[in-house]
Formats: sequence, C-alpha cells, structure tokens
Amino acid sequence: MKIEAVIFDMDGALIFTPAEYRQLVVRATLKDYNRTATDADIEDFWFLDEDKRREVIRTKFDLNPDVFISAFVKHNTPEFRKQYTKPYDDAQIALEELRQKGIKTGILTAAPREMIEIELPMLYPHKFNSVVRAQLSEGLRPKPAPDGLFRCLDELQVSREEAIYVGDGKSDMETSQAARVYGVWINREEYDFGKVPADLTITSLTALNIIA
Repeated sequence: MKIEAVIFDMDGALIFTPAEYRQLVVRATLKDYNRTATDADIEDFWFLDEDKRREVIRTKFDLNPDVFISAFVKHNTPEFRKQYTKPYDDAQIALEELRQKGIKTGILTAAPREMIEIELPMLYPHKFNSVVRAQLSEGLRPKPAPDGLFRCLDELQVSREEAIYVGDGKSDMETSQAARVYGVWINREEYDFGKVPADLTITSLTALNIIA
C-alpha cells in the first residue's frame, strides 16, 4: 500500500540537542540538592523512557523523581534550551521531499507544550498536518502506549497501513509496534539503546525516500 503519511518524533529525530546542554541542565538541577552524577547516568536520564528515567532519578541521583523533575523544569526552560537546539541538517531536506510528494506529516512527542512552541518554528516553513503531545494531561498515555499514534492517524485521516513512524528512541519503536505501524528507527548514534525493535533502521532522514 502507498505511504500517505510520515509521523515523526521531534527531539532526537528532527531537533538536535547537544550533549553539552544535556549535561549542563541536569548538573545544574542536581547542584540544587548537592548531588552529582556521571555523564552516563545523565545520558540515561535524558534518553530513556519515562519509567526508566524515574528509576535513574531514584537510584543514580538518589532523589525523589517528582522533586527532581519539578526542579529540572525550572532549569530546562524554553528560552535557555532555544540557545542550544537546532534542526538536524537532514530534517528540512527530508520534510521538503515529503511535501513535494504530497505526503502528509505529523509529530508525536512527549515534550512539554512550551518546548513544542519553540521547536516547531525551527522547522519553518514546513507545516505539519498533525501535532500530538502524548501525555496524561492531554488524555493520552505516554509512549510506548499507542494512544498518541492512534490520535495522529485519526487527525491525518490515514490507516495504520498507510503510515510510518520515525523516531530515535527505543520507546518510539515500541510505540510503533503497539500500534502496528511500520517503525523506522533513525540511529543518530548519540546513545546506545541496545537492540531496538525497528522495522527499518536508517542513519539519515533523507533515506525515507526509499519507502515514502
């Protein structure tokens, strides 16, 4: 069946946040509680799914997850993060190729609404047909639950067989499996996720022209 829509995770797939920022903002939060952590522990916190991230906070940071996260958001502000983040070099190229083919595009992310508002304009002039935030506050279970992907499909008015989901994380591919949507893992080589259950692995978004 012809692919009618490509759905993307945002951070790590379309938007790049350097390790410098990840280390800086997490260490600043830890400093509030006189805590330190290894580079590897901070990368685990950043890249793992929500349940595992909370476990990192408990076991590696030795803090209550809710307490740490409430402090973290005060450091990880949209204004501060905007100074460091930018689109990946292949993002605009791939999005333009999809637009020229008439393929719909969507975003499925767990990012705070304030982050979405600063990151979407970075991808201008591309206009997405659907932007879904998968969080309980939006009435959707977070990834890897398929709720957000199902809503994206509904908004795009395509079937699961007509769409692919592109993400950089293991939980993204677990989401695609749960929804039975073709999962494409973009391996940015920024974190070792181990075995990732993807239908296809690519190292550049421009490779999407193979299947879409």
